[in-house]
Amino acid sequence: KIKEITPVETTINSDIARLNKAVNNVTKTDYDFTNYDTIIIDFWATWCPSCRLQNQHFNNFLKTTNKALILGVCVDKDPNALTKFLKTNPYQFPVFNNNKEIAELFDDITVVPTHYIINMKNQTIKKQLGVITLDELKRI
Repeated sequence: KIKEITPVETTINSDIARLNKAVNNVTKTDYDFTNYDTIIIDFWATWCPSCRLQNQHFNNFLKTTNKALILGVCVDKDPNALTKFLKTNPYQFPVFNNNKEIAELFDDITVVPTHYIINMKNQTIKKQLGVITLDELKRI
């Protein structure tokens, strides 16, 4: 499972490769995580006001950089909630429902929003709970 780890952890490369493959499977896209400095995996829910605020920060942040990839993983129990939500709430980054292939790579998500921030240069992962402000995102 992907957890917060310190640099030079030997399992990060294989876990990142598994995550990259899982994301490509669910999004039907060919992302190459090595093309980005930072990958942010955002676990969120459509009913969560803090999550909606966070996603607005992400939309604004992505207007300032092309070195980050943000992936929104919706954890709503109703698989149709995301489709309904996206009709009136456009995002500038890929969002998709959580599935077994993604979920098995992470600790249990008990709070939303929960973020896993992957620094591809340093090969480190940081877990952060709650909203990350636009200023904080610019410093990542």
